Amino acid sequence: AVALDAHGDVAAMTSTGGIVYKALGRVGDSPVVGSGLAADNELGAASSTGKGEDLLKAVVCQVALDRLPQGDLCMEAARFALERMQRRTMSLGGMILINPYGEVGIHHTSDHMSWAQMDDSLATPLSGYQFR
Repeated sequence: AVALDAHGDVAAMTSTGGIVYKALGRVGDSPVVGSGLAADNELGAASSTGKGEDLLKAVVCQVALDRLPQGDLCMEAARFALERMQRRTMSLGGMILINPYGEVGIHHTSDHMSWAQMDDSLATPLSGYQFR
């Protein structure tokens, strides 16, 4: 999840579904800022989903946020970060991203990804299930 509040503060949150037969002591991407999530009031907020080890290697959320000052739209930044991860690790994933102006980007390299979005009136929810 990503959010932008009325004061212009952004936030990111993620959780894990876990992984079967994980190694004892394994730490996935969820608690690692930059990989599973990232938030910076000057750049925006991002949250990702996918194989934790590969999200960690590619630091996907930070890569996406770092694209925004270069002029990328949120969707372009998410696409860049996820396609970069796919090239480097052969792994698929998804991301939601919001900038400080409220622009939202949703992208995935996986076969499908569910998402939801709420406008600032909290009266008009949007949701989708995207296929590649």
